[in-house]
Amino acid sequence: MHAQVQLSLAEASNAIAVPTGALDSTGSVNKVYTVDATGTVHIRTVTTGIQSPQFVQVMSGIQPGETVVLGSHTGLQDSERVQPRFE
Repeated sequence: MHAQVQLSLAEASNAIAVPTGALDSTGSVNKVYTVDATGTVHIRTVTTGIQSPQFVQVMSGIQPGETVVLGSHTGLQDSERVQPRFE
């Protein structure tokens, strides 16, 4: 016999959250790649908070409404111009 239990141990209201695939973690440094209205990439160092399997809370480093890059960040450079795809 077994049981699957899911506990909510922490909750934050009005928090900025991004999909875990948007977070680039190297050692103790967490980064998020954003794309502005002109298609320019900006690499932001962020401070993270609560994490779930799908999302991570961003406590500082980005603002609500910013577009973040999901998936592989390999080869992306700060100030590079890209053509965003929204899926």
